[in-house]
Amino acid sequence: MQTAIAWRSFRFAAPLVIPIVTAFVLVHGNVRGQAAGQAQAKGPQITQTVVLDNERFNVRRLTFPVGYRQQLHTVAANRDELVILITPAQFEGQVDDKKEISDKPGKIWPTPKAPSQHAFANLSQQPIDILVVQAK
Repeated sequence: MQTAIAWRSFRFAAPLVIPIVTAFVLVHGNVRGQAAGQAQAKGPQITQTVVLDNERFNVRRLTFPVGYRQQLHTVAANRDELVILITPAQFEGQVDDKKEISDKPGKIWPTPKAPSQHAFANLSQQPIDILVVQAK
């Protein structure tokens, strides 16, 4: 029941939080943080920057290098997430058995917590930035 209430609150707050966080990220440019995501034997890794972390939300900006493809995995924080494309470039999202490709900034992939699995891939010839929004 608590999860349903949290997700409902997240759905109603997301339309307010997403534009504010997206504007913040775009205004503050390409700040990079530590590598995140799945280990990859060779090549560039995903980088991430925490954009917002308060009692209600955690928002991170992730940059996928050219050609980077995640392995199918679950959300480590055991929370539902929204993955939002902010770069106009080909990005593939798979949530469980459903794959979808988009190049439209603002495209959202809801990614439920475990046991649901997801993976994302940069299909473009440029790095791609996304936002990952988690309700706490």
